[in-house]
Amino acid sequence: MKLRSSRILLMASVAVFGLSACKASKEGEIKTWTANATSVTSLSTEYPQFAALLKARVTAQQKIFDAAKAEKGDDAAKKMEQANKSVHVLLGPLEKYKSKRARIKKLYNDYSVRKNKGHKVRSAREKADKKLQQASELIAAAQPTNDAEMLKTLADANGYLSEGLQPLERLKKKGSKSKRKKKKRS
Repeated sequence: MKLRSSRILLMASVAVFGLSACKASKEGEIKTWTANATSVTSLSTEYPQFAALLKARVTAQQKIFDAAKAEKGDDAAKKMEQANKSVHVLLGPLEKYKSKRARIKKLYNDYSVRKNKGHKVRSAREKADKKLQQASELIAAAQPTNDAEMLKTLADANGYLSEGLQPLERLKKKGSKSKRKKKKRS
C-alpha cells in the first residue's frame, strides 16, 4: 500500500510541475518566435509555392507579437504565445511533411527493415516509393491561394506519406522483435 501511495504522490507532483512548466513566459515565447521565423525562412526557400502564405502569416503576427512584447505582465506572454501558435498552424504540417519524408528515407535502408524477407522489403519499398512520389507531385503542383488550400494540400500529402510509412514501420518493428528474440535465446 505504501508503494502505491508513493506512486500517486510522485505522479501528482510530476503533474503539478508539468503544469507550472507549461506557463508561457516572454523569454520562452521570444525563443519560439525566433525558431519559427528561422523555420519559415528555410521552408520558404525549400517550398517556394508556400512562401507567400507563410510570410504573410508571419508579417501579420509580427505586429501582434511586437505589441505584446512591449507590454508587461502575464497577458503579454499569452498574446505572444497566440501569435506563435498562429504561425505554427501553417508551419506544423509543412514540418511534418518534411519529417515524414526523412523518416521514409531513413527506414528505406534501416537494418531492422532490411533483415526481413526480401519480397516483403521490396513490396514495402515499392509502396513507400509510390506514396513518396504521389506526395511530391502533389506538393510540386500546389499553388495555394489561401491558408485552407495550403493546409488541405499538406494534409493530403502527409496522408500519402503515412500510407508509405506504414509497411516500413511494420517491417522495422518485426525486424526489431526478431533481434530481441535471438538475444533471449543466447
